[in-house]
Formats: sequence, structure tokens, C-alpha cells
Amino acid sequence: MKGIHVQQREGEIDWLVESEASSYVEADAALFRVAERAPVNGGYYKTDVSVEWEDGTAWSGRFDVTGHYEDTRVREHLERWAVYALDSDLCGDCSRVLARRVLEKELE
Repeated sequence: MKGIHVQQREGEIDWLVESEASSYVEADAALFRVAERAPVNGGYYKTDVSVEWEDGTAWSGRFDVTGHYEDTRVREHLERWAVYALDSDLCGDCSRVLARRVLEKELE
């Protein structure tokens, strides 16, 4: 893995999390920091996550991080997205190729 960029887009302006991680564990820790201050009453903080692998393959998505620590695991989020991408008519062939690579754990 080349790196994972985590950038919180909502929340307390003086406490927005932005992190460069070199592993899923480090990226998850950044998302946990977002969750520590996220709403617990039904709200969430939009947080952008971009993953780049050594071969130049890239993926980006938005996480809705809650104070209940929901949506704080990058690998799990990627796998849920991949299952959706393979089953959806809304995703193109490029997304399906990436989804297969994610699910087959070809990209780590």
C-alpha cells in the first residue's frame, strides 16, 4: 500500500482530523479520532478517505462517521463498496475490476 489519506469535512473547525496513513490500522485510528467527537444523536461527520496502492490503483469515498464509531474501518468499508459495485448497474467496468481486486485481496 502506498498510502491512505483521511480528511474530516465536517465538525468543530478547530479540531478537524487530517491524516496520512500507511496502513489500514493507521487510517482506522484517524477515523476513531473523528468518531470521538462525532454526534451520537443521529448525526455524523462526513469524512473523505482516499486509498492508493503501490501499483497506482486508487479509490476514494466518503465515510459517515458517528459518535457510535460506525463506519470507522477502511478495509470493511472497501469490502462493502466492492460487493455493491459488483451487484450494481450504476457502477462501470472500471469499478467492477477494482471491486474484484479488493475482494480477492489482490490489493493490500
